Amino acid sequence: MEMPDHFMIAGARGYFRPVGEVSLDAGVELVMRAILFSHTQNIRELLAT
Repeated sequence: MEMPDHFMIAGARGYFRPVGEVSLDAGVELVMRAILFSHTQNIRELLAT
């Protein structure tokens, strides 16, 4: 799985900081992809802002 845009890994933590405006459905999809990516990379801590 490819790293999502606006996703950064620092140590054992993942940070997801998307920019711009999207619909609620699209925003939920972005966060779900970040969670899935974190899971596949064994990242146990994820901050989505």
